[in-house]
Amino acid sequence: MKTKLQSGFTIIELMITLVIAGVLIGVGVPAMTEFLQNERVTSFTNKLLSDVMYARSKAVELNIPVVFCASSDGDSCNSNDYKDGWIVRSAPDGDPTQGELFRIQDAIDGDIEFKISDEELSTIAYDSSGFTPDVANGQTISVYDSRGEDLARTLSFSRTGRVGR
Repeated sequence: MKTKLQSGFTIIELMITLVIAGVLIGVGVPAMTEFLQNERVTSFTNKLLSDVMYARSKAVELNIPVVFCASSDGDSCNSNDYKDGWIVRSAPDGDPTQGELFRIQDAIDGDIEFKISDEELSTIAYDSSGFTPDVANGQTISVYDSRGEDLARTLSFSRTGRVGR
């Protein structure tokens, strides 16, 4: 009598495969979580930088003062925390309440935090040449999450209007 050859996995092969998969998942999930946290901080830093540079380019393009400032209502410069949101608007005659509104960023949900090195940095005013005469060289805005400021992304400002990371 002929015996049939059966194909498939033995229980031992299946258990070894499951153990290897478990180890890979155990190593991969924490790394993926940290990667996503880093990307979220980087994303908000880039958004902040993009809107700051937009304010500068608008000031030069329109040849008028433009402000970038923290705003909790999306209309006025009424906050000291960028977590409340921010706006970019023209400031004819140096008055940011009367100008045209160019961009609005709503309040930031979640564990993203912003730290400014000087309270005056909650409003960054660009003159028609793209300079920031009210900003001292080296003032910074840091963006971080619940892991702390050690992993922050930082933007550094200069009076010439340039922003560095």
